[in-house]
Amino acid sequence: MENDKLSGFTEVKSLGGISSFYKNLPPANQNTNSKFLEDKDYPTSINDFLEKKKNEIPLYDPYTGEPNPEYEKLTGKPNPLLKQSVHNEKISLLNKMPVPYEPKLNNRFIVNFEKDTLPSWVFKNITRPSIKLIEKRVFGFTYKREYKWDDIEFEVYDPIGPSSAQTIHFQLLNLEKPFKSFNFELYLLDPTGVNIEKWDIIDCTIKSINYGKLEYKDDSISTIKVKITPKNIKLRY
Repeated sequence: MENDKLSGFTEVKSLGGISSFYKNLPPANQNTNSKFLEDKDYPTSINDFLEKKKNEIPLYDPYTGEPNPEYEKLTGKPNPLLKQSVHNEKISLLNKMPVPYEPKLNNRFIVNFEKDTLPSWVFKNITRPSIKLIEKRVFGFTYKREYKWDDIEFEVYDPIGPSSAQTIHFQLLNLEKPFKSFNFELYLLDPTGVNIEKWDIIDCTIKSINYGKLEYKDDSISTIKVKITPKNIKLRY
């Protein structure tokens, strides 16, 4: 039993008869069963580490942050920074900008009136420009076709100051100079606030104004509805 317990040890006796035991170690150049030493990819020096990083295929461009599109071709493995979309197209997970086929939303718009007559933040809603075809016919034959822009309606909040009611009545309607025209711009935005669509509404005249209804039991915000007739509209982009 004692020999079993001391297996793997070497007994050395001193001059006084005292025994000392030392564990048998493998030679320095002999491989052991250590998993750490069996990993051939693990660098053994800083030079090996730098050489390995030099030859490593990067997942992304360090300057732009875009995933490496050639990673799968060079390594035979898919780049984990890329995923397959519904249409089997590669979309970058790092790219947070809107994709071209993202839908436009109705609440992403800005109205810019000339000379800041109506500030953008007072607009509650506005209709997008629409156009219709007008045919002129004689005896059942069409002799002329022309397009005409439809009226545009918008609704604005009426704060105490600046008062939207006073601005619309005295500056846009301006009864002292009837049929005075004005221009404004309509922008549609993407999720980041960038303009993606611009409409120039040109030579507009007010067709009707509804200053709203007042009621004692109604504590909602006052709004004004305006209908205008544009002479011309241009889609810039």
